[in-house]
Amino acid sequence: GMVIYTINQGLKPDDAMPWFMLNVVPPFIAVAIFLLILAAGMSSADSNLNSATVLIVNDIIKPFRPNMKEKELVYLVRMLTVVVGLVSAIAAIYSSSILSLFSKAYEMAGGGIVPLLLVGFLWKERPNEGFETGKRNSKVTPWGARVGLVTGSILTQITALGPNRLFIALGTSAVLIILVSMFTRTDVKKDQMVTT
Repeated sequence: GMVIYTINQGLKPDDAMPWFMLNVVPPFIAVAIFLLILAAGMSSADSNLNSATVLIVNDIIKPFRPNMKEKELVYLVRMLTVVVGLVSAIAAIYSSSILSLFSKAYEMAGGGIVPLLLVGFLWKERPNEGFETGKRNSKVTPWGARVGLVTGSILTQITALGPNRLFIALGTSAVLIILVSMFTRTDVKKDQMVTT
């Protein structure tokens, strides 16, 4: 940016790189840079789409239909990839800016994940035992986690809850995680390893 500014001091900060690409960089290098940026964006997009659909299938659909065959699960992931991709594209088209989309995503993630992490770390089966990777010591059940995540994510987007909707989402999510976990819990042995 500073080099471009020394070449053309009349540029606005947002116009520096486009001006440089159009006026200084040879066309074939500009095309190569554009293609590299496009490839990086496509790579991130397809990874995120794939991750989202696999999580939906494994965490939401599979518990209700545990006897589904692998071929059916793969087909379902492919169909959901199209659906999630279309929803994402429509959201991007109608959003006022990319920053507003990021803001909504952070609100949704925070409203669901923060209470889950806090309850999971603080509500232990064996309070005097330290954390050890792979060992289950939290009283949070998978269904408690699912309900808390979804509730927190949805409540952060309801503007009728007012300016404190994030706090309402955090509190409601934490309470639901505990309540659902209490009703769906099974006994866990001391040295039981977490399995998926």
